[in-house]
Amino acid sequence: MKTAGNDPLHDGSDYTPYEGLEVTGWPVLTMLRGRVVVREGELVGQKGCGTYLSRAKSPLAQSTT
Repeated sequence: MKTAGNDPLHDGSDYTPYEGLEVTGWPVLTMLRGRVVVREGELVGQKGCGTYLSRAKSPLAQSTT
């Protein structure tokens, strides 16, 4: 078992909705366009190899203020 949290995630966000969730599996390799970018939890891809995809704000998003 592994407990999910923000530390092992490389997503640029300061939170995860999965914080504290116990899981039985965890990815060991992530590939982007045929290239390994994360191996055993360590970023190994080149900086800037991804592409930001702009999209509209979800109608489900609500302001917290």
